[in-house]
Amino acid sequence: WNHPDNMDKVREIVITTLQKHSAMVPVDGEHADRTEGVYVVGSDGRQLVQQPRQMQQAAANTGSQLAAPSGSRELARAAAIRIALSVSSMRALPPTKTRTKGFMGSGTAQDPLRITNADDLISLDDPDIGLAGYHFVQTDDIDCAALSHWPSFEFKGNYNGNGKTIRNVPMRNGCYYLGNNYVYSVTSLFVSLQATSSVTNLHLENCSLAVFAAGCNIKHCRANGAYLLGRTSDNTQLIDCQVTGGYLVAGEVENTQITGCQVTGGGLVGGGAASSQITGCQVTGGGLVEGNAESSQITGCQVMDGQSLVWGQARKTNISDCAVLATWSPRNINNYQGLIANILENGSVVERCFVAGSFSETNSDIYFSGIAGKCESSTIRQCAVGSLNLSLRYHNQRVRITYGGSSATLQNNASIDTNPGNDDSNGQDGKTVAAARFNQRFFEGNLGWDFDTVWQWDAANNRPALRFDADASQATDPVATNTTAANGAPLQDLLTRQVQANIWL
Repeated sequence: WNHPDNMDKVREIVITTLQKHSAMVPVDGEHADRTEGVYVVGSDGRQLVQQPRQMQQAAANTGSQLAAPSGSRELARAAAIRIALSVSSMRALPPTKTRTKGFMGSGTAQDPLRITNADDLISLDDPDIGLAGYHFVQTDDIDCAALSHWPSFEFKGNYNGNGKTIRNVPMRNGCYYLGNNYVYSVTSLFVSLQATSSVTNLHLENCSLAVFAAGCNIKHCRANGAYLLGRTSDNTQLIDCQVTGGYLVAGEVENTQITGCQVTGGGLVGGGAASSQITGCQVTGGGLVEGNAESSQITGCQVMDGQSLVWGQARKTNISDCAVLATWSPRNINNYQGLIANILENGSVVERCFVAGSFSETNSDIYFSGIAGKCESSTIRQCAVGSLNLSLRYHNQRVRITYGGSSATLQNNASIDTNPGNDDSNGQDGKTVAAARFNQRFFEGNLGWDFDTVWQWDAANNRPALRFDADASQATDPVATNTTAANGAPLQDLLTRQVQANIWL
């Protein structure tokens, strides 16, 4: 290109052309002796063929012919690939010239700006950098403990954490509204993530990602010792994120999609969920939605050793194929308590859900139900209650499915016979099922549960268990993402290695 206006188009042409020649080749190093030779481009200019070791030596002896105008094109190509294979792969991206002050890289998806230290990170408070929509990649772990002050700034762009960690962002004073509470002090990287931004593969320790997020895409991120986000809205997506000792979202979520996320020692959503979808999430030691759920969809989620799925009221909300295995002494008591939701109303539907575990409350006068504390103008169907160990102030104030009036629709629900109650599949206690029949055959044949793709039977605990996919890979280093040849030797992409080794750039 001979003018800055041409640069992006020429870059697109070059990248598109190079990608056509991407191919898998053996990894250098300890497995090199397991192959008879390296792979070189064949005479058709496309297919890789294995080159015997004697030809490798000949290529080494004629490497200077790469620059000879009359030399063999095929020999030159073989020598070039031999050189590429001999260069140690660089795990870090190569430095390039920059168009942004103080940074390496140009900010495009192919050549992102490098974040290597705390100084680079805090420089994102410059609106010309942090709000310009650039692409960033973090190349090293960053500890901000030495900083005494962290500015309040927003972010708009695409941040690839590359599996690296940011830890100990200093406390920032401020008043932010999260759910039903004001947060006066926050320790977060950004105040807000603006629409169209994305954050991927970033690990956080003792600090949060942002107080607010709107219209963002957040994938494969982890937070330890803090919430990940304070509040979300406007088509935000959180996919395959993990939190330990905090909340995925501390406050409200609205128009948000949460998929495949895990929380240990905290809750998924600390406030309410409105017009949101929550799918395939797991919580240990807390609740899924600790406020109300309004016009939302909750599917394939599980709560272990914690509280109810929806702590408050579920209105116009569908909850399906979920499990709650509770160990719970409630900290805040409502008159009606249930393990799927405290109250169902306004046309909510709960179907194919399972609850079991223990519930202890000796100080308050409550009405406890296995599925929902109260059901008004809503439906509970094909649900099951496993063994419940209840310690209540008034033992007669409990039913197995729900307390529901004439407006409640109860259809084909069941409970194991160790829970006292009346045998009525369409009543408050559901059908009484003998422990010997409380098995996969009953759930499949009588309740219509899917044990091929959604559920599996946990024979050790005599109960159904949800199937969860294996954790998605969070590795982003292409050098570390190898496949294997037929003889067991690891392979990696030749084009990626050549570009990283600065052969063609």
